[in-house]
Amino acid sequence: MRAKYIAVLTAILSLLTGSGIASSSATSLVVESKHSMPINQCGIAAGISDIEVTFEYRRPAKTNMLFEITDAGVIRELSIDGVERALNDRNYPYEDSLVERLWIENGAAVPNEGDWWHKARIVISGATEKSVITWSTPHYATKELKKFHIRNIEVKSIEHLDRSQYLRVMDYNIQNGMWADQGNNYDNFVEWMRRADTDVVIFCEAQSNYVTGIDQRLPEPIPERYLPAHWGEFAARWGHKYWVIGAHQDNHPVVVTSRYPLTLVQALGGEELSHGGVHARVEVNGEKIDLVGFHTFPYAYSRELVKTDRIKEQKESQRRYDGEKMRTEEMQIFMERTILNKKFRKQKNWLIMGDTNCLSPLDDRFFGHGADSPLYWGHTYILENTPCIDIVKRYCCPQQRDVMIPSIQWERRIDIIYASPSMMERVVKVETPKDEFTTSIKEPGLRHHKRSSDHLPVIVDFRLK
Repeated sequence: MRAKYIAVLTAILSLLTGSGIASSSATSLVVESKHSMPINQCGIAAGISDIEVTFEYRRPAKTNMLFEITDAGVIRELSIDGVERALNDRNYPYEDSLVERLWIENGAAVPNEGDWWHKARIVISGATEKSVITWSTPHYATKELKKFHIRNIEVKSIEHLDRSQYLRVMDYNIQNGMWADQGNNYDNFVEWMRRADTDVVIFCEAQSNYVTGIDQRLPEPIPERYLPAHWGEFAARWGHKYWVIGAHQDNHPVVVTSRYPLTLVQALGGEELSHGGVHARVEVNGEKIDLVGFHTFPYAYSRELVKTDRIKEQKESQRRYDGEKMRTEEMQIFMERTILNKKFRKQKNWLIMGDTNCLSPLDDRFFGHGADSPLYWGHTYILENTPCIDIVKRYCCPQQRDVMIPSIQWERRIDIIYASPSMMERVVKVETPKDEFTTSIKEPGLRHHKRSSDHLPVIVDFRLK
């Protein structure tokens, strides 16, 4: 459903007293430092909205206008004085997952007392009723916030989806079955999951492996561990009553939980795979979506050298890129058994994701290995042999912008969600939330653990038909 409406914010201006802002007229403000505006005061309803923000501003010399919006997806368009300006890495860099920041550098700077006003138009995808817009004008050199003028602020909803109109899917490696919170009855994790409000989740490392608080493995047998045996009751705590587990061939199985009916199509396992994966199918409002979750080999050297002290052989194997060869073979197997399998040729809606343990050639600008580097072999295979599209890269890089949004603590993006074209065209928002709970914190004295995980979740919202 589309909802179009305009909220002119003259009423908002009178609400902002006591915040360093003084109104010079009914439609103009003299801002001492920052001007913030929650968009729910503009008539933006709960859910996800694409919005257009227009305003006129006048800034002092040696400053830029900084436009920020929290809890939004991505900025799509910018125009100044009716002229479209390109979005790129300079004016729209990625700094963190909490806020989108756009530097409005275009247009001549004029003194505060002048009569020259500039008009900006900004289009944003994925805004919510929780989004807050902030304006400021930092000095070029000192970054000190300077006084500026702003007037005629207007917010228009271009498209709105309420919660029943989109599907929220998450990929999350929870590191040894969310070991970090198991001593707390997982209460912090469950509360975070409730706030995330997901519909479908693919979890990697979905098994309890270690004793709470220490680097000691839990005793066998595995069925007596809380996870994976109790995933049903666990997922029910955040409203997911359906779940399936993939190939359980080592300590890191992949599990899918869902608010909607879910069936296991096939467990993706076998001796040629390390952790394995899962192929499930979720049915939402009569529509079927195929889900593939997998976790590939994590080492740089060959499989037979794992858990050995043959250091010299490991280094030689690494130089031959044996780990990359293994990961590439695994990803080929996962694709051949699922989206490339003729048995499933009638299935058009695919989401493929997981902990790939390898880099993407789409991020080569940040690593400089060269497009043909063995370090990219796994993702190169998917990009060249399937119709899949890298959702995060496509969504978060409009126009000339090229950013890498890390999914692990080492500033790498290895947790990637691919979509078939039919699903990519329905993407309305993407986020990799790095908040108080998900931020990785090293556990003192422990080799294997971070709180809450060494990975970040990746969340995508899809428009439902």
